[in-house]
Amino acid sequence: FCVKYSFGSKFRSTSTGIIFNNEMDDFSTPGKPNAYGIPPSAANFIVPRKRPLSSTAPSVFRDDSGEARIVAGASGGTKITTAISLAVMNYLWFNRTLSQSIVDPRLHHQLMPMYIRVDREWPVPQAILDGLERLGHTVKLVSGSAVVQAVAKGEDGLLYGKSDPRKYSWAAGF
Repeated sequence: FCVKYSFGSKFRSTSTGIIFNNEMDDFSTPGKPNAYGIPPSAANFIVPRKRPLSSTAPSVFRDDSGEARIVAGASGGTKITTAISLAVMNYLWFNRTLSQSIVDPRLHHQLMPMYIRVDREWPVPQAILDGLERLGHTVKLVSGSAVVQAVAKGEDGLLYGKSDPRKYSWAAGF
């Protein structure tokens, strides 16, 4: 689990100083979309002993012999799955370095609301955005993106780590 958003629920324990999360937002609230614009679903309403649906997607990709090639995860709500997918596709399919794969600009579409999101601080080339709009897509520049962390095994057998600079952090120990 995570704290969610900046400073979670914005409440902290007076005895421990720990910031409380707001994981309850992963549940649907009848009649109200969540913070990411996802409409409510009766299958995800709060009931006793139920866990909410989540975008959490820790991912391990293996080669044909079963060896892990790349391990990735992200933070960023509904943008997690597209961010991990794009980073891993860039690394495995398009032979980008791990660093390039994570740093490259990203598009995000979650079907509802019906538009493509592009992080204004990490923009996609204008020619691509123009092409998407010519095809009838609505493109919106937004603030904030998912943040990917990954470790990959290089052709040399060494492990390489990369922390997404969108979060102003770095990989340690690799």
